[in-house]
Formats: sequence, C-alpha cells, structure tokens
Amino acid sequence: MRIQSCLYAIKKADRLVDALRLADELAVEAGRDGGVRNLRLLRSTISGADQVTAIAAIHALAQVSDEEADQHLADLLSSGQGFIREHAAWAHGSRTPRSKSVGRLIGLVQTGGFAGMLAQRTLEDWAATVPEMITVGLEGALLGVTDEAGRYRLAETLGLVGHETAILLLERIARDSHEAEAIRVAAVIALGQHPCSEDTKTYLETIAEENCLLAQAARLTLADLAAGATPRPAPGTPGQGLTIAQLFLHADIDAHLSHAGSGDTGGIATLLVRLGDALVHGHGDNPAAGTAGPKTDRSSTVNRVVTLSRGGLDEAVRSLDTLRKTATGHVYGRVPLLQGPLPSATAWPLRVAARRGIHRILTSMGRVDVLHLRMADVGSLAAFDVARKLEIPVVFTVAPDPHAVINSMDLSGQLTRENFGTIDEVEHFWFRARLVQRMAATAAHTVFFPRPELARDMKELVGLDMALEPERHTIVPRASI
Repeated sequence: MRIQSCLYAIKKADRLVDALRLADELAVEAGRDGGVRNLRLLRSTISGADQVTAIAAIHALAQVSDEEADQHLADLLSSGQGFIREHAAWAHGSRTPRSKSVGRLIGLVQTGGFAGMLAQRTLEDWAATVPEMITVGLEGALLGVTDEAGRYRLAETLGLVGHETAILLLERIARDSHEAEAIRVAAVIALGQHPCSEDTKTYLETIAEENCLLAQAARLTLADLAAGATPRPAPGTPGQGLTIAQLFLHADIDAHLSHAGSGDTGGIATLLVRLGDALVHGHGDNPAAGTAGPKTDRSSTVNRVVTLSRGGLDEAVRSLDTLRKTATGHVYGRVPLLQGPLPSATAWPLRVAARRGIHRILTSMGRVDVLHLRMADVGSLAAFDVARKLEIPVVFTVAPDPHAVINSMDLSGQLTRENFGTIDEVEHFWFRARLVQRMAATAAHTVFFPRPELARDMKELVGLDMALEPERHTIVPRASI
C-alpha cells in the first residue's frame, strides 16, 4: 500500500519539481517491499501516459531485488521510447550486474548519445565486480561493429575495465595499423589508466617521437603512467599558498581571451579569466600574462589558479609542460575531448575523455587544495568524480538550474506530465537535477548568488535546506565575483 500511496502522491503533486523529489521516496519504498503486486503496479505505471510517474517507476523498479524486475528492466533497454531507454540504462547502475542486460547496454554505448553515456557509466560500475563479463561482451561487440564512431565508443569503454584481457585488447587495438586513427588514439589514451607491459611502454615511447595524433596521445599516456607511479602531496602543505582549480570545457580559454565570441567562449570564459587573475593578483607570477608578483609567505593566500578548458592533443601536451613548471600565478590546462566541439547540451558523451583529461591536469599540479565547480554539465560531472577520487575538496556554486526552468515551463504549460519524458530526452532535466542535488549535498562548501527568496527557492526547488548547516553555505554578491 505504501508504494501505491507514493505513486499517488507523485501523480497528484502540484508541481513537476515536487514530483521529482517525491520519486526518491518511491524508490526507497520499492527497495523495502517489492512483491508481485507492487512489481505489476510499477510495470503498469511505466507504460502509462504520465511520463513523470513512468520515469519515477523505472528508478523504483531498479530498487526491487527480484528476477522479474531484472527481466523487465532489461526489456526497457530496448523500448521504442528514447527516454525510457535512457532512464533504464541509468537505473541499471543501482543494481547488481545482470548478464541479460550487458549486451543491450553495450548496444546503447555503440549507438552513442546521452543513453550511450548512461549505459557506459553502468558498465563501468559493473566492471568493478564482473570485469570478465563486461570484457567478453565488449570484445564480441568489437568483432561485429565496423563503423568508426561505434568502434571508438566501444574501445573507450573497454578502457574502463581493469582486467588483464581488456588491457591486452587495448594494446592490440593501439598497435593495429588497419584501425582508424581515432580508435587507436582512444585505445592509447585508455592505456594510461592501467598498468602496461614493458613491451607496450617501449612501443608508446617509440611512437611518441613521431609527429602525428597517435604520437601526441602516446605522450599524454606516458605522462599518465608516470603520474600513477608518483605519490601526490597532501593539500594545504604548510608554508605554501592555496592552489585552486576551476573549469569550463565548452570553450577555448586563454589569458588573453583570444577566442572570445567564438562558439561558447563568452561570459563564463571571461569570468574565469578575470576571477583567476583576481585571486592570484599580488601573490605570485602570472606567466601567461607576463607579470610577476612579490615572493612572500603564501600560507593563507591563493598563489596559484589553474583554469581548465578544452583543447587538442597537442595543446594538452604543451599545457602539461607549463603546469609542471609553474608554481604560482594563473595558468591554463587543456583537456583533450578527442572529438570536435559540441554544445553543452549534447556534450555528455564526452564524459570519459573529460574525466581523463581533468585527472591528468590535477595530478600534474602536484597539489590542488580546492576545485570550484558551477552548473550541471558534463565538465562538472567528470570533475566531481575526479575530485572524489583524488580527495580534493569541492566548492560548488549552486543555482536552481534546471529546477527553475522546469518550474517555469510547468507553470507556462510547455512542460506537462504527458510530454516530460520526450523533452527530458533532449534537455536531460531529471539527470541534471539529480547532479545538482548530489553535488550540493556532498560538496565541502556551497556558494550562492543572492535571490529575493533564496532560502525558500533552494528548499522548494532543489530540496536543499540552507538552515541545517549554515556554516557550509556562503552568499556572494554577483559584483564580487
């Protein structure tokens, strides 16, 4: 009865943002009590016209430990509705690995897009416990897939599996002159995340001397392997100033804003350049701007800021050299996304490349004390994972986005229960809302811009009660950023 009551509450919620929050309660209840009756109730809800409640039911079904739930979730991966496939791929990540779903998840990875990214995340999670199963599935898929884009995504996913056979397959792809260059680059970059044979290291060192994309990838991979063998210093080393990292991956950012006005290189890029300069002003050298500061004790100041943005493999190689040599000032790191520039709304499939590039830069810095993130995009998703792995504290600038947009579209009638899933397939509202809530809840500190009813909006739209831990929150006037 409790599951039925939760479903009723979601269906009758006055606002769609309220329904999204109530979906969490439904998932919790489904995990407590599945049962045949409740399974059938969730299944019928998924096939109903209310797309909001259908999505909530998918994630609730994933919490039910039952063979019938496994089969239905696997079937949803082949649904004719895109948003159903996406949320099923996402929901699988909260379940124990199931062989019946692996092939379909790999098929979504091959197809690409947002669903492919979600399927890839699930396969990565599953590879931690059943690496052989995932490796066999990917190896079989590579035997039958011929299109370059699909093979690229499969090779990239293979690099997420820490299994000896997977590493051997990557080494074989990297050496195969019949493979497309982009696929070989993906394999070479992936090798930097795993222990390689001495023979492979020698191969990488040899091709690194050449003048091609594969050589540039090999140089980055060798840097990754070297960084993996070097202990990282702890944050906040006594007698040194702070190192802060910030990023925006949808622009080409440099000290002189050379690409301003091109693509997405606009307001955010300008903000990061000015903010980084202001933070280090008077505390250290700024080699990019050709300025120098006094050599003083920096134990309580910011003496280094690194701004991460996108760039090519060659730019990434050059930026690594600069980062290693620069102890103070505002410096710039390049994250090679291995594909052409994409608008932020469609850039989610770049998650793995972004994460590897961000990890490489932050480890090359030696010591990073704080990572500052803003907005729910692929860069924040990737960087948040890196920060957690490297134990770097995160400061997150929180805004009710996409919550406020959902609410506005709901009030205007543009977004309804009957079209939410269809629009979510393009805008990814549900995923972005969950990402904001996760980062806001787990960040070391959160920052807010002023709003007329900030505390109320955060609580009603995002579900964040600022009064619970006021010491974790800071309101910063826009003029001071």
